Amino acid sequence: MKSNVAVVKCDDYDYDKVKYSVKKSLALIGGLKKIVKPEDNVLLKVNLIGPFPPESAATTHPIVVKAMCELINDVNAKAIIGDSAGVYSDESATPVFKASGIYKAAKEANATILNFEKNGYRKMAVPKGKEFKELYFAKAVLDADVVVSLPKLKTHALALYTGAVKNFFGCIPSRERKRSHRLTKIEPFSQSLIDIYSLANCKLAVMDAVVGMEGNGPTHGKPRKLGAIIAGYDAVAVDSVSSYLMGFKPLEIPHIRLAAEQGYGAGNLDDIGIIGDNIDMIKTNFKKTFTATSFTAI
Repeated sequence: MKSNVAVVKCDDYDYDKVKYSVKKSLALIGGLKKIVKPEDNVLLKVNLIGPFPPESAATTHPIVVKAMCELINDVNAKAIIGDSAGVYSDESATPVFKASGIYKAAKEANATILNFEKNGYRKMAVPKGKEFKELYFAKAVLDADVVVSLPKLKTHALALYTGAVKNFFGCIPSRERKRSHRLTKIEPFSQSLIDIYSLANCKLAVMDAVVGMEGNGPTHGKPRKLGAIIAGYDAVAVDSVSSYLMGFKPLEIPHIRLAAEQGYGAGNLDDIGIIGDNIDMIKTNFKKTFTATSFTAI
C-alpha cells in the first residue's frame, strides 16, 4: 500500500484558517483517533532552533502549534510540546519558547511545555545505527504514548532540506549534536540523522509549510511562502512530498534516500499517495543553499 500524504492549502497564519487546514489534512489521512486514544500523552516535537520570532520562519509557527494542541484536546488527549531549548532555571519559560510565540500558544491551548535539556535524556542502543551505536535521547519522547513531528519547512546548509525526519535532531543533547556536526560530509551527517530518527517512534508528521525558509537555512535564509499544511503518518513520505513542493528531487536529498533505503518510510514519490489540494497549484522553487558544505550544520 502507498503511504498517503495530505497537502492542504493554507494562505496565511489566521488561526481559523490554520486549524481548518490542519484538521482537514488529518481527516484526509485517517484522523487523529487512528493513532491517539483518550488520555494519551501526545508529544509534539516542534522546531525551536533558537530565540527567533515567528516571522523569521526559523521555527514552527505558534498558530500551527496551537491548532494542533486544540485538536489533541478535542480527542481528550494531552498535548506536550517539546524540544531542546537550552538550560534555563524555568523550563517552561525559556527565552526560546517565548520568542517563538510557542509559550503563549501553549498557555492558550492548555498544553504542557518540556525543555528536553531540563527533563533529561536516557542512554539508548541504536540497533540499526551506522554512525551511532548508542545515543542519549530525550526521555519525554521515549515516554510519550504518541510522538508527532511538527516541523518547519526549510532549506539546510548541510542536509539540503530539513523537515519531519531531521526535526528529531533536537532530541539528543548538545554534546551529541556536536558529535554529529563533526560529520562534516553530507552522507555521514545524513546517516546520523537516520540513526537519531530510528529511536523516535514517530507516528505522525504535520508540516508547517505556510511560510518556509529558502536560501541559507535553517536560520540564515529568508521567509518564502508555500501556502500549505502537509500531513502524513509516514514522516519520510511527508519529507519527500514537502521537498518536492520546494523544487527538490526528493531522492537526491541524502537523508530522505537513506531513510527509504533502510525501511523507515517512502521516499519515492511513486510510492506515495498525494491527496488533498492540487499540488501543481502549490509547487514552487525555493532558493537553495550555496553549497551543501559551505556552512556549519545547525
